[in-house]
Amino acid sequence: MITIDPGEGLRRPARVETYLTADPSRPIVTYDATAFRDQDGELQVDARGSAVSGPWSGNWSPDSFGIDDYGQVRALDDQPIGGSGSVGARRPR
Repeated sequence: MITIDPGEGLRRPARVETYLTADPSRPIVTYDATAFRDQDGELQVDARGSAVSGPWSGNWSPDSFGIDDYGQVRALDDQPIGGSGSVGARRPR
């Protein structure tokens, strides 16, 4: 889950939490990020170099994300291992 703080400005603080499907009651990792829209209007969530906490933190690299208007997600972590997927739910801008 990505939570973006409300406020003014082009870049906003964000928080990334990752959960196991089998246990959605608590995150396995959490880390801070910065959210902004790039020149094409795509939402970018940049977590490069962020400290990771949680029970899986020793095995985790913070992921950064690009999310387009159709909900398609591209992920890239500090290791650099990429991935892709789609947004399960989102709130309007």
